[in-house]
Amino acid sequence: MHMPGMSPAIGSWCWEVDHDRCFADAFTCRLFGVDPGDGRQGVKSKRFLDAICATDRPRVQRLLHAMAASGEAFEEDYHVVDTNGRRRRVLASGQCFRARDMPGIFAGHVVEVRPIDFPAQELIGAAIAKARSRKNEAVAYILEIALSEARKSALDSTPIDINQGGGPSTTNVN
Repeated sequence: MHMPGMSPAIGSWCWEVDHDRCFADAFTCRLFGVDPGDGRQGVKSKRFLDAICATDRPRVQRLLHAMAASGEAFEEDYHVVDTNGRRRRVLASGQCFRARDMPGIFAGHVVEVRPIDFPAQELIGAAIAKARSRKNEAVAYILEIALSEARKSALDSTPIDINQGGGPSTTNVN
């Protein structure tokens, strides 16, 4: 059920490999800078692949080719540039379903990996102070690491040139 004014937290996509047509819901299209109307009708895979930041694109393309050849499931973390020119970190998962030993349909989901918001960062800061007041330096140290990572990831959504990007991790899923 979709609530008015709320955007979904997960998107869906499907790629007809033999026709090179990618279909996606509005959420996925916006993440990848594709017009949602075009995504409903289907567009060439290049439209979505071009939205992947240049430093991540070769790795993602290699993974897609390997998964198309094997039919294995995958999960991949990378950066895209959305319709507003903002760099977004996403986690995509899917599988290539093969027919007669050929890639047929590649289908999956994508979620945006969002940074911890500022109020949550304030709560972590308060928890650090509380841990210190109780002389629990180990907990304070762990929370400081979490806060540092949250602040770093908050910087990850700044506008960039599509030809720049980061290099997150890769995980194949069986």
